[in-house]
Amino acid sequence: MAGIINTLAGSGSLFTLPFLLFMGLPAQIANGTNRVGILLQTLVGASRLYRRSDNNLKHDLRYILPCAAGSAVGALIAVSISEDAMRITIGVVMLLLLLVLLSNYNSLLKEKDQPIPAHRKNIGMLLLFIIGIYGGFIQLGVGIFLLSLLLLYLQFTFKHANALKNSINFFLTVPAFIIFAINDQVNWELGGILAIGQMSGAWVASGFAAENKQANLWIRRLLVAMTLFSALKLLHVI
Repeated sequence: MAGIINTLAGSGSLFTLPFLLFMGLPAQIANGTNRVGILLQTLVGASRLYRRSDNNLKHDLRYILPCAAGSAVGALIAVSISEDAMRITIGVVMLLLLLVLLSNYNSLLKEKDQPIPAHRKNIGMLLLFIIGIYGGFIQLGVGIFLLSLLLLYLQFTFKHANALKNSINFFLTVPAFIIFAINDQVNWELGGILAIGQMSGAWVASGFAAENKQANLWIRRLLVAMTLFSALKLLHVI
């Protein structure tokens, strides 16, 4: 389920992180172990989505690299605020993001990528770098932020945004995963179990997104639902 949710919208870590903690892992090792499943799941999802679309991964590298660079920074810098404070802040941001998504609900169904000015693309690159820093700290909800930025600000279609989101997620996970592994903060047995499940979910979800005529509608609904659920979960409402 986490693989399906992550591939189509984001925030599958809301389910996998509590699972790892329930299995008895310390928070730091759970955070590192969670990246194993994400790494392989995003590789499967991105490769299938790109193969079934007209978009070019080489062309999209300019959007991927800023996020990957930000992830390395985020994984190395110590967080100055408590985990609870960070979660509350992210929860409030997600509620604001939900309002933006709902106000642009019908515009999300565009059939073609829309042209935008060069300065807007440059700002988009900066925002991708910032999202990468956040993704290096904690993976939770990064897919939702990426998909929202690609859809609403950079004006991509759902199909293009979804393929690119999974590619970005893979490349921003790589440096963070390496840092966690070097510091011996990965449980490989549980990480392997997560990887098998999430790769399977990504395989199913990417096929659905590429072939189903109603995929855009369902992805749009799932994006809104997961944004709301993530915000309420982070704010300890549910």
